[in-house]
Order: sequence, then structure tokens, then C-alpha cells
Amino acid sequence: MTTLLAEDVVWDSLTQREFLGIISNEADRLSKLVNDLLDMSRIESGNLDVNRLECSLGDLLQRAAQRAYPSPLDRLVVNLPGDLPQLYVDPQRIEAVLRNLIENAAKYSGDNSPIMISAG
Repeated sequence: MTTLLAEDVVWDSLTQREFLGIISNEADRLSKLVNDLLDMSRIESGNLDVNRLECSLGDLLQRAAQRAYPSPLDRLVVNLPGDLPQLYVDPQRIEAVLRNLIENAAKYSGDNSPIMISAG
């Protein structure tokens, strides 16, 4: 943000949009981190409310992968059977768990290693 506010530099609109996109993504990531920390505090105090809904594992995985940083989409391989039953879970919290697993796989596996997710 400070870079964009510098008065001694003139930024073209494409560069400004790129910086703003990065700022937006990082703000979202920090917001998720704060929410995760708040959830951990609620768990420890026994005050975590769980909102269970019927969900598709495929949909949860897709949203988690789209929000993961670094993005694993080019090497993510998902293998789910067509007859996989719906889940009855808190979608936000399960998505956060899946996102964390995907992010860890993307960070700690080799750059060209596939990230494989399967269920059966």
C-alpha cells in the first residue's frame, strides 16, 4: 500500500490494479487467519458454534483450492467417486481445514509434484 501512495512515482493503471489485487488477496488471507485464531480460542473455551449444512465434498474442495495460497490449481488432482454421499458439516470450517491441507501440500511438496486428493 505504501508503494502505491508514494508521491515520487507515477503508476500506470495496470500496475495499480496488480498491486490492488495483491493487497486484496493478502487482506483476505489475514482475515481468514484472524478468524482461524478466533475459532481456536472458541474451541479452547468451549464456545464454538457449529453450523451444519448438507454439502458436497467436491464443492468444498473446489472452493478451498480456489482460495488456497499459494495456488495449487495447476497441479491439483481430485478423484472423487460420483456416488459419494453428501456431507453434513459446517462448510466454512471444513473448507478452512481443506484449504490449510492444500496450502501445506503446495508449500512443502516439490514445485512440480502433483497434489492428489481422493475419497472412496
